[in-house]
Amino acid sequence: MLVIGFLAHLQACVLRFKTRKALKTMTREQGIDIGVTPEEQRLEANKASVKGFLQDLFQHQMD
Repeated sequence: MLVIGFLAHLQACVLRFKTRKALKTMTREQGIDIGVTPEEQRLEANKASVKGFLQDLFQHQMD
């Protein structure tokens, strides 16, 4: 179960990385269309790095 949980978490981290990377190419109007302010868009897009991915991967969240 531990391996399955880790793989599910890894998959979610990869998806967040890809989504954040896509934010870098979006226009301001596209961001507003999905309800993201330009500042939020910039902050999230900055997390699309190896450092951001690793921080996300090793972040412990209690649900």
